Order: sequence, then structure tokens, then C-alpha cells
Amino acid sequence: MNSINARRIDIGIFGMLIAALMLYQLQHIFPKFASFHVREVLYLYLYFRVLLFYKIRLSPLLMMVLVFLLYSLLVGIHTWYVAGPVVAFAGFKRFVHLALMAPLAAVLLENDSDAKRMFYLWMGIVLVGVMTVVYQLVGGQMDWLVRGYIAIRGDLVRHKSLLGEPNVGGMAAGIAFFVSSTAVRSALVRLPLVLLFSFLVVVSLSKAAWIGCLLMGVAVIIVDMMNESEKGGRFPSNLLWLQFSALVVWFLLLANHPLIYRYMDVGFSSLVGSQADAPGAMQDFANRVLFPGLFPGSYGSGISAGTGNSVTDEFLKLFFGQSFARAGSAATDLKAPMAIIPHNMYLELYLVGGLLFLFSLFWIQWHTLKMLATYRIGLGRFLIPPFILISLYMMGYPNLYEPITGTFFWLAVGLACRSQKVHRG
Repeated sequence: MNSINARRIDIGIFGMLIAALMLYQLQHIFPKFASFHVREVLYLYLYFRVLLFYKIRLSPLLMMVLVFLLYSLLVGIHTWYVAGPVVAFAGFKRFVHLALMAPLAAVLLENDSDAKRMFYLWMGIVLVGVMTVVYQLVGGQMDWLVRGYIAIRGDLVRHKSLLGEPNVGGMAAGIAFFVSSTAVRSALVRLPLVLLFSFLVVVSLSKAAWIGCLLMGVAVIIVDMMNESEKGGRFPSNLLWLQFSALVVWFLLLANHPLIYRYMDVGFSSLVGSQADAPGAMQDFANRVLFPGLFPGSYGSGISAGTGNSVTDEFLKLFFGQSFARAGSAATDLKAPMAIIPHNMYLELYLVGGLLFLFSLFWIQWHTLKMLATYRIGLGRFLIPPFILISLYMMGYPNLYEPITGTFFWLAVGLACRSQKVHRG
């Protein structure tokens, strides 16, 4: 087998890995999916191939991703010491199971066409998630997926999708709305996609999704303006006009359906804070950002990184954190002492690993944006806005390891690790 064919096979297996990571709900539907350890086997195979058969360029960004992975291991070792192996393994696995994609993407996805296929795959899986919600709205039963999950807002059911709980589906749909609007050039494919993705944003009743989709709409206009300026064309493009007209007609039709109109009404009232059973978007954002525990000493002793002098303890907590047993869904699921879910990825990162862990993520985010903007990626124009949006979402959701939005995030980081500079002629 020649090297070109071997690379094609490896890229295909990498796509299988992305699908396995995103379709994590299957492990609840088909227990065998988890028992076969599909994701772990795919990771093992791909890392074996990459380490032995590929040339690896250690760009500064890729080195920082490796530092992030190593730091996660050190936090896991610390967690083992203070809370035992079960919590340590669960917390470590949760933090790295998506981040391990980034080095693979940096090595395997050498050209833009391969990278685009991965994002088309991502978008396709989100589309399948949309269809599971549509099926439930028209009366279909999906007990095998819902499994007793209930979420209500304004007396309306917030349907769980194959992507997970409603907020995740809504956020993913908003990102997919942007990607389909900028990366798909065929109107016959693009229009149905943007209509379906915008539909899921509405019925998710997710305030984050509503705001994110609006921001992505603005980003679509900016990207279209840049594209037309480079081509010497007239803004807005005919395709953007067609998309805008289709969306207006689509929402007018939806508003004529009593149930969907009710979803639109409850979604808007939740956004502005007039819905009785949900705070407005600004209040919700403030609650998540100003979560108690932002500063050492404000949340009690917790699980300390050391013993003895309290000043020394607080210093250690500040810079090195309090282990995976302190915060996050892994710790709360396993009922670790003093465990909390801050609903703020940056705060969670600080609590479990301290300022050094938090700094590594900030460094990765900033340099990913720089590389996407200045390196020969060819995809930066439709990757930068969703990457920024996911980073903003981290102030309210654990997007760093959430399988749907986290997959998009680490794929973008991996592509930014490529070290081919752009020609500025």
C-alpha cells in the first residue's frame, strides 16, 4: 500500500473517530458501543500511525496543546492523591477525550479539502440531530433516545436530540447555520440546511443558541461582504439575498403554526427576561460568570492541594488548582466531597488546575485565532466566528469537553497548528 492510499485510509478513520466522539448518545442506546471502547481503539490506532509513519512539525501552538494534555495528566495524578483513582480517571478522561483530536488533525489534515470534509461531517451529524427533534415535534416517539429526560420552559417541551440536551443542540445548530451559510455554495443544498438549523435554534428554547445564531447571522453578512469585495462583486451577493428572503418566508410560515409560534414567543420572552420560569439572558450570564468560588477563600476549604498553613494552601489553590474532584460533571456525578458544577468552563478550569491551567487555554485560544487569520488554512473565514462563539459559550457551558461544540473547537485548534504561512502577494 503506497503512502497516499494509507493517508486516505487514516483520514477516513479520523472521520470515524469524529463521528464516534460526537455520537456519544449511542453509548446509552447501545451499551455495547461503550463496552467495545470504539473511541479509545480509534485513538490508539491513529496515534500509532502518526508517531511511526508521519513527519510531525512541532509548531508553538501544537506544543502548547501538548502542554495542555500533559497538565491534564498532572491534575489527574494530583486527583488520584487527594480523591482516589476513580475520580482521577473520570476527570482526566473528560478533559482530554476531545483535546487528543487536535494533534491528529494537525498532522493528518494537510490540505483544505480534507479539512472541509471533517467539518461537513460535523455539520451532517448536527443535521441528523435536527431531524430527531423534528420527528418528535410531529408526534414521533423516541423513548430509546429520551430515556425519561424532561425539560420544560413556558409549558413547552424542550426536546432532547441525538446531540444531547436542548442547549447543546441549539448551540450546535447556530454554529452549523453559519458554516452552511459560508462554506456551502450551492443554493439547493444551502437553503434547506440554514432553514433546518435555524428551526432547531428556535425550538431548543436556548437563550445562548438564540444569541449565538443572531451573532452568526451578523458574521454571515460580514463574510459575504469580504468575499464580494475580493471578487469585485456587489454586496450583498445574490445567494445572500436568496437566503435572507427564504428565512423571512420560512419564519412567517412558522409563525402561522400555533405550536411553533408558541415556541418563538416563549423563546423571545426567555431571552429578554419576561418568562416567569427562566431569568433573562443577561441575568443568566451574570449568574454563571459571577459564580461563588471565583476567588480562593470564598468557597471554604474544599479539597486542598496541600495541608498546613492556610496562606500556603490558598497560594497552591490559586496557581495549581484543587484537582478534578473539586469541580465539573465528573466530580459531581461521582459525588466527590465539595464538588460543584460552576457552569463556567473558565472557572472550572481554574478550580481544578489553577491559573496555570487557565493560562494554557487562553494561550491556545489566542494563538489559534492568530493562525487561522494569518496562516494558509483557507478555512479561517468560516472557522474564526464559530471558534470565537464557542469560546464565549465557555463562560456558561463546558464546551471544552462537550462532545458536539468541543469537537468543532479542537478541530479548529488542530488545523491552526499547521505551520504553512500564507503568501501575502
